[in-house]
Amino acid sequence: MARELKIIQDFYDFIVFSKDRETLVDVRVAVKEYLNGIRLKLHANKSFIRPVKAGLTFVGMRIWRDHRLLKKSSIKLFKKRIKWMKKAYESGLIDNEHIRQRLMSWAGHCGQTDSSRLLSRLSKDWRFQRAALE
Repeated sequence: MARELKIIQDFYDFIVFSKDRETLVDVRVAVKEYLNGIRLKLHANKSFIRPVKAGLTFVGMRIWRDHRLLKKSSIKLFKKRIKWMKKAYESGLIDNEHIRQRLMSWAGHCGQTDSSRLLSRLSKDWRFQRAALE
């Protein structure tokens, strides 16, 4: 391989893009050799070379050459989590700070994608109320 492959320690989820298939094959071989040296190996079903136009799923996103979107299952799961947080907040199981941290974390994840319309639509439903005292 013409270039030296630099691998960052403690970062093992990654994607490599190249216009040249041979380069990708060389990178895969280099990664396998590195991982063998630290007694790890690539997952057989998750290491593949394919065209970017097909898109791929990675860290909760669908990724293409020119855009990224959240996986539908991630959105569905987050909607369920919102319902749970509303019930938990109403009954006093969680506080404002707990909710704020979760919402900001998900908004940050969403911000890494091209999903600003989705975020603004979902955030309209982020109203949390405590049960009225009797």
